[in-house]
This record gives sequence, C-alpha cells and structure tokens, in this order.
Amino acid sequence: MRVDLDPDVADEAPTGNAITPYDEQHYVTYLRLLDACRDGADWREVARI
Repeated sequence: MRVDLDPDVADEAPTGNAITPYDEQHYVTYLRLLDACRDGADWREVARI
C-alpha cells in the first residue's frame, strides 16, 4: 500500500471508533504527531513541517 506523505487536511477530522479512509490517508501524519508528543515537541511546530 502506498501512503501519501503530505495529504490534504480537512477542517474537521472524522470521529468515531472505526478507522476511516481519512484516517488511513493520514496514518503517517498521526505517527509524526505521536512521535513529536513523545519527544516533547510542540504539536503546532510539528503541524507546520
């Protein structure tokens, strides 16, 4: 499976317990945010990268 490394971002992410196509498209983004949180980085700085 090929993943876009810089997908477009919606104004609101989907909510719910099921993984959506939007979630799958943003898997790399979510991992980057989790890594940044672990490292103590500001999420706003990470979001700009």
